[in-house]
Amino acid sequence: MPLITVSQTQPPQPSPSRLTRLAFRNRLTGPEKEAIYTAAETSVAIRIWLDDLAAAEYIDLTNPHTIVAVNNLEALMFIGVGRAAEILTP
Repeated sequence: MPLITVSQTQPPQPSPSRLTRLAFRNRLTGPEKEAIYTAAETSVAIRIWLDDLAAAEYIDLTNPHTIVAVNNLEALMFIGVGRAAEILTP
């Protein structure tokens, strides 16, 4: 009996809808980031979202929470009209 079992299967490939935190942040423009961070100075909800973003292992663009959050950024005019769809497109 071998002491070590080696898996013959390949690890799952990354999904185009799953991004690293940095890849997700890079979808935002500099002015968009500035607007979000400026708002976070007075908004606990936005600070919580930024902390959650920093704590996430990855960002899933198809996750309902991600979709709502990004659409809210557009509704609050932190990102431009139509940008939510661009950011959420894998």
